[in-house]
Amino acid sequence: MNKLLKNMSITAVLLAISLAAQLMRMPQLVTGTVVNTCFIICILTAGLKWSLMLSLLTPLGGWIFGILPPPLFPMIPLIVVGNFFYCWIFKMLINKKFLIKIIVPALAKTLAIGIPGYFTIKYIIPGTVLDKIFIVFASSQLPTAILGLILALIVNSRLTRK
Repeated sequence: MNKLLKNMSITAVLLAISLAAQLMRMPQLVTGTVVNTCFIICILTAGLKWSLMLSLLTPLGGWIFGILPPPLFPMIPLIVVGNFFYCWIFKMLINKKFLIKIIVPALAKTLAIGIPGYFTIKYIIPGTVLDKIFIVFASSQLPTAILGLILALIVNSRLTRK
């Protein structure tokens, strides 16, 4: 199979899994873990650029399907940037020790979303219920990113088993 077609197909399947997980309206811990797992599996099977594409499409899909609360629409660029950091840093650390390649990308994603998101809500959109919604959303980023990485490494080890 053509490499481009293979990578596009892998990414499409992972996008479908990510969107299906969001549509099932499971708890954020489950949904976020599944979506983050898809990002990492995409890196490991199709490559970083495909994972970055997936990182862009999943928050947009979440907003379109109503998973991301409408008031958090202004946070979509921050979520995309956080996802990009997560994928890119994992790719950079892929050959490092287990804890390094798990904790650093997850922490980077959480901080990339959390810090600018906090200031955006506090100073640009103050006095709304957004601060409470955002705290719940942002606080789930670290555990779902860590669990997503661990699950992706387990799934990938099964996929690549000879």
